[in-house]
Amino acid sequence: MTERSDQVEKLLGVLHRHSELVSEAFDGELTGVTRQRAKAIESLFEAGALKPYDEDTYRLNPRLREFIADHLSSYHAYQSLRGVSGTLRQANAQWRELRRLKEKGTRRNVDTILAALDESIADIAYSIEHNLAMLYVLLGSQFGNVVGLQAKIAQNAYYAAQVVSFLRDMEFIRRFVERVDDEAIASGLSGVRTLISRRLGSRLLGWTGQLKDAQAAITRRLFDARRMEARLKNLSNFALWLDRNKTTTGWGFEGVDLQNAAEALWRPERIKVRPQPDVGDSDVLVSEGLARIVGALPPPKPEPKVKPPPVPQRMITDEDDGVVIEEEAPHERALREFITALNGPEAGYQSLASFKRQYPEIADLDEGAWLMYGFAQLQGPEYRLEVLSTPISGVFVLNEPFYDILVKREVL
Repeated sequence: MTERSDQVEKLLGVLHRHSELVSEAFDGELTGVTRQRAKAIESLFEAGALKPYDEDTYRLNPRLREFIADHLSSYHAYQSLRGVSGTLRQANAQWRELRRLKEKGTRRNVDTILAALDESIADIAYSIEHNLAMLYVLLGSQFGNVVGLQAKIAQNAYYAAQVVSFLRDMEFIRRFVERVDDEAIASGLSGVRTLISRRLGSRLLGWTGQLKDAQAAITRRLFDARRMEARLKNLSNFALWLDRNKTTTGWGFEGVDLQNAAEALWRPERIKVRPQPDVGDSDVLVSEGLARIVGALPPPKPEPKVKPPPVPQRMITDEDDGVVIEEEAPHERALREFITALNGPEAGYQSLASFKRQYPEIADLDEGAWLMYGFAQLQGPEYRLEVLSTPISGVFVLNEPFYDILVKREVL
């Protein structure tokens, strides 16, 4: 075991011996009430786990608090996203130093700079994943660390600006990856190129997509919250008017067409609501009660097995005279008639989708399956096929969707 490993083991031993104080310091300040407690606080202070906060008062090291908060997914209000610009500048400087050493032809300090660059790249990747996890936790809990509609609107607006800023940092990371990708080949540092491409370049597209999804969710929440704020304001004004006019007799319906009256004027019918248990409640009594209810339920009935419809196949009938007649499936007959229409003297481009709609025997056949079947059967030098695609802007797709295929016979 090295000297550094021995020091890490001793540090973890101190944290383990005084784990109760560490957990207490995560929720607030520590003071030395008794002599034994003061000695334990002094040990944690010497290890760097506690930092002085006030006179005879200590708080948990912010970095240790951040580590525990990440483990517990516990974030305080208006906690900023982790910035990567400083680490990115550090990685840029390390990359420039590696190139300089390579150009000079010296191996001195190369391993040290390379290890530091590897650590910087790992720190950038961890910061991005931490920011994504924090955003999705806050969105999932609907900013449960604040109370009130105004506070939630303010937090939505704050994180909307944070995401915009972080997307700019992601663009800087993309440029850094592309620059290293080009310069590493020229400098003969293919190992660094592989490292950065694997750790950052191959994951940038997914990270950016998740950030934009979070941005869209925050924007939608802001829009809904603004609408709710306007409705609550109208409701409060109406409640104030009712409170000031308690003796009002209401409104009459003389001269009003009740048949075409607005739904808001009618008294709603009462809906019978049966109380339901909260399955997310972790209370022991609730859990035991739910277990008893579930245990008393009869076992679920097995789902009936539904046989899939038979696949249309060629039918072979044996006539009395010994002649075997092979019958075509409906889709094969339809394709044969479509080819006959193509062979006409004046025939131009023919639409596969339009032909299917005019052919009643294959009305139950899915249009996409018919197009794929026709495309596979008509490929060859005899026919010219033109696929009509559906344009999609701003979306990355692997398969291009299409809605029709035009076919024309080639003149050989």
